[in-house]
Amino acid sequence: MLADVGVTWYTWLEQGREVNPSATVMQAVAEALQCSPLETRHLFVLAGLTPLESANAPQCEGISPGARRMLDSLLPQPASIQKPNFDIVAWNDAFCRLMGVDFATIPEDDRNCIYLYLTHPGWRSRLANRDVLTTFVSYFRAAMAEHRGDPAWENKLAPFLCRLRRV
Repeated sequence: MLADVGVTWYTWLEQGREVNPSATVMQAVAEALQCSPLETRHLFVLAGLTPLESANAPQCEGISPGARRMLDSLLPQPASIQKPNFDIVAWNDAFCRLMGVDFATIPEDDRNCIYLYLTHPGWRSRLANRDVLTTFVSYFRAAMAEHRGDPAWENKLAPFLCRLRRV
């Protein structure tokens, strides 16, 4: 037995059968398989479970002075720093000009690529190809699988869905 789980259970798991493992069992499996933290997190997501460390996951509260210097050093090239949910946390002046947006005038909660595409005419005119929105949404959905149950992600999704129905 590996991680106090029988061979039949592992076989069913590999076959994709409904075995409904608990977080404790999946943690034991991850340890028995000597998974890295990233592999363990992925294993939990595949099992449809919220990774144990999710509740304590650090939140991005801005950028470091070094990241700010890097953005500024990229001028005249446009650049931004975004979270996995497409929140824009930093940008340089060239990015503002490229996207037709003055981020300083946009509320922090609205600085999101998908939200801006859905609500800001200047932003949308710069991304005239509607496939861009489809790509943003597909990446968001894929990233959201890693953040299942995270209120920040759930709260971000509701306005997107409401606005997407209108586009």
